[in-house]
Amino acid sequence: MQVSKVVVHSVDNSLETVVLSQQQINLNQNVELDQLILKFYKGINNSTNSHDAIIEESSLLNNKEDIAMNFMNTSTDIASKWFDMYETNTRHTALNLIFALIYDEEKMSFVMFEVVSRAGFVRILEEDANEIEYSLGLMSDSLASVKNAFVYELNEEVLKVRHTLDSQELLEEILGFETIPNTKKSLEILDAMVDYVSEKREEDVYKNAILSKQMILENSELFETIEPQNILENVFDDLDEAETEFIKTTIEETKMNEEIPSAQVGKLQARKKHRLETDSGIVITLPLDAVDINHVLEIIDNPDGTKDIVIKNVSEIQ
Repeated sequence: MQVSKVVVHSVDNSLETVVLSQQQINLNQNVELDQLILKFYKGINNSTNSHDAIIEESSLLNNKEDIAMNFMNTSTDIASKWFDMYETNTRHTALNLIFALIYDEEKMSFVMFEVVSRAGFVRILEEDANEIEYSLGLMSDSLASVKNAFVYELNEEVLKVRHTLDSQELLEEILGFETIPNTKKSLEILDAMVDYVSEKREEDVYKNAILSKQMILENSELFETIEPQNILENVFDDLDEAETEFIKTTIEETKMNEEIPSAQVGKLQARKKHRLETDSGIVITLPLDAVDINHVLEIIDNPDGTKDIVIKNVSEIQ
C-alpha cells in the first residue's frame, strides 16, 4: 500500500484565508502525513459509519483517466466548491481537505479526508504576510475527527463515503452520487418499520422491537447476510397487502440494503442491547445476546394506561 500523490487545500477561520495549493506535498519530507492518510484510508474502508454510494452518470468521478492524469485540477475543483459552501465554525480555526491517490496492490483509489484542527493548519509567516506555512503536526490523527470523506476505487468504480447529515446533500451534489444506507442506518430503518407496523396493528411495540433485534442477532450468527424482508415476515406472521406494499416502498425509497452483511452487524455493539427508559428516568438495559427476554421481562398494560415492568426469574441481585 502506497500513497502516490497528495495535496492539501485549506481554510483558516482566524485569518479568513482560503488556500488552494498549487503543488503537491513531498511525502519524503512528511512521513507523518503519509501514515495519517493510510490510517484514514483503512479506517473509512472498514468503518461501520461509512456508506456505499451509487454514482450518477453525470458524476465527475466517471472520468477515471482524468482523475489520475489531472489530480491537481480535480482536487482543486472539488475543494473550491466545498469551500464556497463552507460555514465558519468558531470551534475550529482550520479546515483541511486532504486529497490523495493511493495504490493498494493492483487497485488505485482517489481519496479525500476533511480534517479540522483547533490550532490551525494554515499560518501566514510573520516575516512575510504573503507566504503560507503548513503545520502538519497540528492536524488531528483521530478518525473521529474526519466527519466527511470519500474513497473512490477507480478500477472497480466503487465509492465509499462518510458524511454528516448536514453535509450529505453538499457532498452528493459536488461528486454526483446517491448515498446507500450503511448497516447501522439500514437496521435503524428496519427498526422504524417494525415500530410503524406494530403501532398500526395496535400490537406491543416493545415486544416486537425486542423480538426483531433478537432475530437479527440470531440470523447474523447463522447466515452470511440478513434479509430485512424476512425479519419482518417472521415478526409479523400475516402481513397484509398494505403492509407488504409499505415495506417494499420503504426499502426502495430509502435504498436500504436488501441483504445486510452479518459481519457488519457483529461490529455494532449497540445492537446487542435494548434500552428501556421510563418517564420517571428509570433505565433498563437488556442484553439481547445473553438472555431470553421473554423469560426475564414482562410489560403489563394497566387499565389506567400505565405500564408495569416485571423482571422475572432472577437468581441474584448485585
